[in-house]
Amino acid sequence: MNCKRWRKEGDMKRLVLLGLIVGLVGLAFSAEYTFYFVTHGVVGDPWWAPVVKGVEDAARLLGVRVVYVGLERWDLALLKANLEAAILAEPDGIILTITSYEVLDEPARMAIGRGIPIIAVNVPDPRPAGERIPYLAYVGQQEFQAGKALAERVVREFIPKAAVVMITEPGHVGLEARTAGIKSVLEPLGTKVDVLDVTADPALHGPILESYLIGHPEVDMVFALGPSDAWAAIQVVKEMGKVGQIRLATIDVDPRIAEAIMEGVMICAVAQQPYMQGFIPVVWMYLHLKYGFIPPDVPTGPAVIDKDNVDSVMLQIKTTGGA
Repeated sequence: MNCKRWRKEGDMKRLVLLGLIVGLVGLAFSAEYTFYFVTHGVVGDPWWAPVVKGVEDAARLLGVRVVYVGLERWDLALLKANLEAAILAEPDGIILTITSYEVLDEPARMAIGRGIPIIAVNVPDPRPAGERIPYLAYVGQQEFQAGKALAERVVREFIPKAAVVMITEPGHVGLEARTAGIKSVLEPLGTKVDVLDVTADPALHGPILESYLIGHPEVDMVFALGPSDAWAAIQVVKEMGKVGQIRLATIDVDPRIAEAIMEGVMICAVAQQPYMQGFIPVVWMYLHLKYGFIPPDVPTGPAVIDKDNVDSVMLQIKTTGGA
């Protein structure tokens, strides 16, 4: 055996491996563009996982750097601070949830004034075009229409005597719009609609809802506005032995919610396809900067999911984590 030859071959393999590593590191630091993706998503909230996956997949595909920034806790002041920090980093573009246009208007306009384009995602500025923040485009569902579509599907099943809407983040423009959409359908039909603040703490959603339902035995319909409050509603109704007596509907779909629909515990849900909300704005920002394309608004929902079509979203849930 020629030991010198083996040593040389081993050295060559190490050099090749080192070259690959250096090349990959160089690629990471030579990204053509850097985007900041600033959202109100609280760290640990599973709904945002498909969004982040979409962001990462698009960034990898296009060779851009995307810095995703969520919240440690629900706090609009912290969201504003995160946007201001992103502006100071001087990225090539910012992708932003317009969770409160009152809070974000000034810094968002400042970014645009400095030549940093913004694409809105998940929550738009609901004001007329001449008044709203002049971002390039919006990727996501129209929240009022989502609530309206959800309630319209419910009344095909039955007209509730009294309903309650669980809200986790009062003041969140999107959640308030969903609530308004639900009310726009039910209140003209004579249904009393209460709005219940269950806080942003998932541990409190169930106890607050259960206490409310015990004190309001006339309520026969519960609307959740997201997965964590929907999970709590499913558990509470089952534990109270009220399946079929208190009906459920929600915004967003995940495995637990899909299962509840198939079991008949929940009437329906609205899918807004969160993976698309991560992937598409990164692509649009890249195309805008690289080629000067003017991106259009992209509605990712609402799509109403019930027993008849729940199977159609299972592949999306399986591959991206949500729908």
